[in-house]
Amino acid sequence: MHLAAQEDKVPVAEILVKYGSEIDPQTKAGYTPLHTACHFGQINMIRFLLDHSAAVNATTKVKCCYDFKPLVICNKHLSVFCHIEGKPAIITPKGAT
Repeated sequence: MHLAAQEDKVPVAEILVKYGSEIDPQTKAGYTPLHTACHFGQINMIRFLLDHSAAVNATTKVKCCYDFKPLVICNKHLSVFCHIEGKPAIITPKGAT
């Protein structure tokens, strides 16, 4: 799931979920696929993960960025992360959601 998140391969993630893959597996460092998608700015994958209830408050275990949550990473690499109609939404630099 992490590699699909890194490469923005939503069709691959859909197949993984279909066959029982977790949405939020964590690496030894605590990174989830949502952390990965946010880090690489993969908006389609971020939307897919959020639509499948990815944990937006999952934290990392790495000393340099201890407790980094996906929202922090997204804000650093994208623009603004907010809630629209009660659901998490991404606002890109051009204002698109």
